[in-house]
Amino acid sequence: MRNNLGLFAGLILLVIGALLISDSVSNSDPNQTARVVGGATLLSLGLIVTWLMGRSWWEWRKIERKYRG
Repeated sequence: MRNNLGLFAGLILLVIGALLISDSVSNSDPNQTARVVGGATLLSLGLIVTWLMGRSWWEWRKIERKYRG
């Protein structure tokens, strides 16, 4: 359950970060730098969380196959 929740949160962070970056790059306003940095931060957090959850799932899957036969 926790892995599914983590994967979902990671994907949400990826999407929000990508939207912030694409929106702030296409528009020019005084907050553009803050939005780009915030989007990049959320994007990197999403990548890290998704990678860690995927790696954990992959390890669990290898152990499950080993015991299954």
